[in-house]
Amino acid sequence: MTVATQTAARSRMLQLHHGADDSTADRLRNQVNSAKLVRVRRGCFLAAPAWLRSPPWERHLITCLAVGMTTPGVIFCRETALALHGVPLLRTPQAVHLRTHSNSQSGRRRSAAITGAAPRAALVKIWQATFGEDPAGQGWLRRFTGVDTKRVQYPRPLRAGVRSGLDPRAEAAYQRAVKHLEPPLLTHVHPPAVQLRTESLALSVVDTVCHAEFAAAVVILDAVLAGRHTGPMVESDALESWLPCAPSARAQDRWERALAFADPLAESAGESLSRVRIAQAGFQVPRLQYTITVADGKRYRTDFYWPEAKIVGEFDGAMKYTRARALQGAEPAEVVVQEKNRERRIEQQGYRVVRWDWNDLRSPDALRRILSDYGVPRAR
Repeated sequence: MTVATQTAARSRMLQLHHGADDSTADRLRNQVNSAKLVRVRRGCFLAAPAWLRSPPWERHLITCLAVGMTTPGVIFCRETALALHGVPLLRTPQAVHLRTHSNSQSGRRRSAAITGAAPRAALVKIWQATFGEDPAGQGWLRRFTGVDTKRVQYPRPLRAGVRSGLDPRAEAAYQRAVKHLEPPLLTHVHPPAVQLRTESLALSVVDTVCHAEFAAAVVILDAVLAGRHTGPMVESDALESWLPCAPSARAQDRWERALAFADPLAESAGESLSRVRIAQAGFQVPRLQYTITVADGKRYRTDFYWPEAKIVGEFDGAMKYTRARALQGAEPAEVVVQEKNRERRIEQQGYRVVRWDWNDLRSPDALRRILSDYGVPRAR
């Protein structure tokens, strides 16, 4: 590795500078104030281009690494723990979730300004250097925003009291549920060598689903039941062992409703959310991953299928095209042509194909119109 390559690699790593001498502290402060570095957490820095190029879910994980480096012994929980276990989530968490023994410390804390006192002109300059273009609109400034911290108490049945920390009688079981995870793979940042203390996947699933809205809960359960996460499969017994942590009968009902609706055949968060929105709009819940054989014997697997209407449903997520480039070397335009040919061949077998995308899922009325126009059957 050349010196230049080594320098570039270091610039994409989180650098911890606790107890820096005055000259180092001044140098770091100046680099933050000129927007060359971002201060992810106190004493923890990253080259600004690496932060800017990282998508929101990776900026959340980068912040997890910074917290793990600067706060020894901290334990990640809920959505953050799920993200560290590789579980796809409906939305990127807006804060890093941590356990706390102290009720007085619970709640959300805003992150400090990651760009220090950098003026707008410096932010524009680093944006131009990173992306080769001028920033447009106002949304670009959000990319320079840090990720907050949210500390939450232990599930109520594990506490010594309503406002107290972990019950000593639950200590052994809880500590067995704390795992040490390697840093996740990131696109633009080389993770440093640090072990992240994270609650087990089973506990994180139960604790999150019991507090989540229905759609977000289904996305989590679909993925976990299908094994779409890092590490070994989670057995149902492991999940059930943590169900006493549900804080109320309402939370228990929330869990049971989401679990009853969950289906491990869903292959993405978009497919999971589609099923939820279809049901909420009053249509029949479709079969998943139905295979259609065309005239020459080729088999096509479809996302959704309504047998009585002979209608095929397809969710068009952006990952379909970006993943094709990564796995097959195909350009998005090629994938579109392949999809059109696939759709034509399915229709030749007497099926109708209806498509929707993320924008349609964000608008219940739009999805309802699309499904109605194609004659998707209503729930009885």
